[in-house]
Amino acid sequence: MGLKDRFEIVLNSPVYYAGQSMTGKLIVELKKPKKIKGLYLKYFGKGYVHWNEGWGTTMVSHSNLEIYLMQYQLVCGNETDEYKLTEGRHVFEFNCQLPPDLPSSFEGHFGRISYSVKAIIDRPLKNDYVAKQSLTIVSIFDLNRCSLAAMPVEERSSKTFWGHSKPLNMSVNIPVRGFVPGQVIPMKVLLSNESEVLVKSLEATLKQVPALPPSFLQFCSIIDLRYQLNVKAKVSGCHRSLKLPIEVIIGNIPLMAYEMPISGNQTLCDVPGLSPPYNQLPNSQPPPYTVIFPPSVEYGDLPPPSYEESTRHGSLNREGSQEASNGNAEAREFSPLYPVYRFETARVQTVG
Repeated sequence: MGLKDRFEIVLNSPVYYAGQSMTGKLIVELKKPKKIKGLYLKYFGKGYVHWNEGWGTTMVSHSNLEIYLMQYQLVCGNETDEYKLTEGRHVFEFNCQLPPDLPSSFEGHFGRISYSVKAIIDRPLKNDYVAKQSLTIVSIFDLNRCSLAAMPVEERSSKTFWGHSKPLNMSVNIPVRGFVPGQVIPMKVLLSNESEVLVKSLEATLKQVPALPPSFLQFCSIIDLRYQLNVKAKVSGCHRSLKLPIEVIIGNIPLMAYEMPISGNQTLCDVPGLSPPYNQLPNSQPPPYTVIFPPSVEYGDLPPPSYEESTRHGSLNREGSQEASNGNAEAREFSPLYPVYRFETARVQTVG
């Protein structure tokens, strides 16, 4: 478009929950009138996986694709006759009712679930104008409705070492299996060492980032997301460590009977690349997000979460990279935002 022209999608929120109405504005500013066939909006969401197996001439590529959202909306024009879009500023408000069965946005090494809004100006006998805005969709995973989430965890493991007849025993206890981002996972670890092999250290790791999509990625049939807590007793010498893997469940509505979040500075992080007004919020307050809770459960006392950007994993042939290589300047890499709660236990852990 011309140097003084503007063609931009501005969403009212960078985060929407499945089942909500996604709203925003399409802004078109023209320095002179333009003849068009139509101005369209395309709401699109898909899941894609890709990985390779083998090496060299034996390498086999695997991929799969699912479409979750594909809706078109004619903003102006009639698709057949030419329509004259006058000079000046045009603001078109839009609304898209999201289906309730959308999986959460996800970025991984071998797959992704992505959502976007694309605006297209269809020009007769000329290249189309295209604007694109990515966004995060969050699918509600209520831990109060997952029977496994509230169950306590007790796992045991043992190991014998070369030259030692007696074992090293380890047991791990966790009060519940289900947690939400921002919550501390308390563990009670008991070691019983009859092997006489020295235990040098004890460590526990959860291999993900603080802002997390929910376990299982419900409504997606090509990606299954699991979280594993690894507890390891590192021993001396050439012996291998004793390891105990424990699956935990990550949701985005916390277990009310276990621990309630606290209210506080629930701010939306400053995310580069998002359209205004997301990075220009007064008093650093987030927009009024409305979480859709299951209608049969009352969560009136649940403080709102903040929304934090996930750390990107180096990943497959990204749509953004592919589109940018094809000359689409609107394409860019996107990191989803996920709800993160504040807890008193987490605050205590960071003191001192």
